[in-house]
Amino acid sequence: MRLQQLSGWRVLTVVIALLGSVLLMPGTASAVTPDDAKVKKCVASALKYLGGVADSRLGGDCLIGLCFHKAGAEDHPKITYAIKRCQEASTGAQNIIDNYSLGIALMFLCEVDPQNQHALIEKLVKEVLSRQQPGGGWSYPNYKTGDTSQTQYAVLGLFMAKNFGGVEVPIEKVEDACGWLMRTQDPTGGWGYQGVDAGSLVKVQQNLVSTTLSASGSGSMYMLADMLQVTKKVDLANAPKAKALQEIDVPGKKDPRAPLTVMLAPDDVKATLAAADRLMGTGFTPQVQWNHYYMYALERYHSFREKSGGARENAWYDQGFDYLSKTQKGDGSWDGQDSPLIATALATLFLVRSSQKTIVKQIKLQMGDGLAVAGMILPKDIKNIAVNKEGKVVDEGLVIPTEQILKLINDGPSEEVALLAEKREALELSSNKSERASQIESLRKIVGAGDFHARRIAVTTLSKVRDLDNVPKLLFALTDPDSAIVLQADKGLRFISRKVGGVGLPDGEPTTAQIQAAQAAWKDWYLSIRPNAELLD
Repeated sequence: MRLQQLSGWRVLTVVIALLGSVLLMPGTASAVTPDDAKVKKCVASALKYLGGVADSRLGGDCLIGLCFHKAGAEDHPKITYAIKRCQEASTGAQNIIDNYSLGIALMFLCEVDPQNQHALIEKLVKEVLSRQQPGGGWSYPNYKTGDTSQTQYAVLGLFMAKNFGGVEVPIEKVEDACGWLMRTQDPTGGWGYQGVDAGSLVKVQQNLVSTTLSASGSGSMYMLADMLQVTKKVDLANAPKAKALQEIDVPGKKDPRAPLTVMLAPDDVKATLAAADRLMGTGFTPQVQWNHYYMYALERYHSFREKSGGARENAWYDQGFDYLSKTQKGDGSWDGQDSPLIATALATLFLVRSSQKTIVKQIKLQMGDGLAVAGMILPKDIKNIAVNKEGKVVDEGLVIPTEQILKLINDGPSEEVALLAEKREALELSSNKSERASQIESLRKIVGAGDFHARRIAVTTLSKVRDLDNVPKLLFALTDPDSAIVLQADKGLRFISRKVGGVGLPDGEPTTAQIQAAQAAWKDWYLSIRPNAELLD
């Protein structure tokens, strides 16, 4: 059986580039990685410290929550606490919630709970955009000059909202921000504190140019260029194709990865990035001021530079880890110009390669969306490429658009569906709000009507979407005759409820009595928060 893709024109630059260049791979075999035991030890010690502290500022608590999320502790109480703080914050006044906290909160929510917090994400995006200056940057109230550091966090929040929050960010607003950074780049290729905007691309000397601010500006430029789709594409001419992918052309179709900008010339954007790259190099140098802010920005810059096909030298990470390993205190913290709490959070995000993890997730979403319109054929042997947590291409996953998988399931039992159920952990749902809602509704119907393989796919996917509307279907899945589906439903209920320990259902082969007890306990929990809910029999 061959699955004909719907339409498209040599799209999925990111996916095919992965095949040729192995995106985000370390530069040398001896390079330090976040998976090394010595790095994990530093991170574990830092998390222990962060678990016992809190910040008066919203952004500080969001950074703490983000550290636990990026380290894999997705149900940690610090994440729940930060979400609650975001929900309770008064975001309308800049003297109450500054641009730093606003951008960080937006980024955090898009990272940890984009579906359930969608309304709040939309509110924060609106607030961020309302604070953008006419020139394109962000700064303090009543300042006419844009602030490179504050702009960085606004851009980070908007990037996350566009790619993960399901919120459209007007292209002209992205162009305005990108144009401001281009006009305020110093002749050296760096950025200063309050941007001197000459009104053209003729470089003028900036004030208080520093390595930290240059990392901030460079990373922001790469994120904006990514949003505008003007970053360098990897040459596909000699890139080997995976054996399961056969590329076909569909005449008359526009390349969806073409540049989106009208106001800015793509070559000018790339020239700005090239000047920044020449200045930034591939190394790490400790800074006297705001060093951990620099490290957080540096990791973001290099991650997006790598994604665009730039240098993949790992020297900056090796050197940064060496510095952090020697300066970490006995309680797991680091001293910093802001506070030990903030310094420790930023150092932790550097060590876990926070931005790289975000990019890997972004690529997976683009792979799912892109293949649906790629004009490609997947033969019956549908084993294909996947991306592991380091960003390496591995031949152990399945890359088929969700809509086609749902169609396969609705067509009845098949070898392809069985293979998907066996190999794929969960379907990649669309980042488009309406498409995602439609996919989730289809999966809910499958829970009680599909064959074993279809039910497993549906329950596995729904169990990883933190949405209370999925609970009735997962409660119903607890009655499934297959214990694997029962256990997956229980995991999903733990995830949605944030009850890490669950209600007592053991792993392995639970008894009928244990399953029935779990069913009753989960129903009691759900009815305690939704007393009028109607449950399935």
